[in-house]
Amino acid sequence: MSLEQNAQRYFDIPIDRKSTRATKWLEVEGLVSSVGEPVIPLWIADMDFNSPPVVLNALRETLEHGALGYSEWPEDFPAVFRDWQASRHHWQISPQWLLSCQSVITALDVIIRTCTQPDDDILVLTPGFGTFNRVIDHTGRRQINVPLVELQNHYHLDLKRLEAQVTPRSRMLILCNPHNPVGKVWSREELIQIAQFLPAPRVTAGVRRRASGPGYWRYPLYADCFAR
Repeated sequence: MSLEQNAQRYFDIPIDRKSTRATKWLEVEGLVSSVGEPVIPLWIADMDFNSPPVVLNALRETLEHGALGYSEWPEDFPAVFRDWQASRHHWQISPQWLLSCQSVITALDVIIRTCTQPDDDILVLTPGFGTFNRVIDHTGRRQINVPLVELQNHYHLDLKRLEAQVTPRSRMLILCNPHNPVGKVWSREELIQIAQFLPAPRVTAGVRRRASGPGYWRYPLYADCFAR
């Protein structure tokens, strides 16, 4: 069986997670759409598919060991991660750049506190991931929304609209790629335009997940801290 056939087999197996206290389904319980249909939760990076066998097997090995204490990275993880970024994203990094963090949102909290000051403005492209709002508020910064333009069922960034929202206190733009929740994968040209818009000096940090589609690749551009 080919890799594609094996993957398709897993995607064809329905998994009902509504009885497992899955966050995605609890959040929309009882909600209905504007046309009276149940709401489908597409806002969270959580699929209703079985995890890959290699992941399940690794978890089984850990559980069978029995001791679930604290662990460190495998020694070869930094080099493996470096090679993965080079092969998948054509991005050359040094293993010495890597620091561990509990989650993407925790890392974003640290980045915000490092690159900005209380009462600074942080630009967020909307509609956006709701947790960005909470972490910005939690750190004592102000969120400035920059609405994306919807055109023929696709979302686009109007750079003039972005520029109009910049204030003397603007220090950061959070860019999510693919954009949550609309699923937009930013093209290379769009990312270059955004990078050129942001003034130097920049401190790069980021929120990004693997995604691609016809005519797209996974470009490692990150949120930028900047000064006006």
